[in-house]
Amino acid sequence: MKNLFIALLFLIQPIIVFSQTKADAEHVMGVFMKFYNAGKNDSIYNLLSVSDKKMISKAKNADDMKWYKDNFGAMLSFEYLGIDNEDDNVIVFKTNWSKGGKKTSSFTLDKENKFLTFRLGTSSPGIDKLLKNH
Repeated sequence: MKNLFIALLFLIQPIIVFSQTKADAEHVMGVFMKFYNAGKNDSIYNLLSVSDKKMISKAKNADDMKWYKDNFGAMLSFEYLGIDNEDDNVIVFKTNWSKGGKKTSSFTLDKENKFLTFRLGTSSPGIDKLLKNH
């Protein structure tokens, strides 16, 4: 009985971890969408990890967000696709944009759920597999 319990624990542990990761990712994407659509670039900047803030200034981040808004428009929706294990374990979403249409967006998070990487329009062989399996 003890061995069965231990085996069961090892089988469900990845599911528990996976669901927490998915919930965290969906929360962060929802916060990003709210700030992005409202044009709150300073709030978006605060979603970046400490290491990202060292590489990008507030002004550059604001310029990037303006470019995306001009080219993609508002983010209308997002849907969690999974994790691309072939590309640094990025978390992938299907996103729908008012001007840009349907795209895939991806990011990685640090321990504090701050962006380490973030790509609003991206693709890769791993993302293609996630889309196909979805």
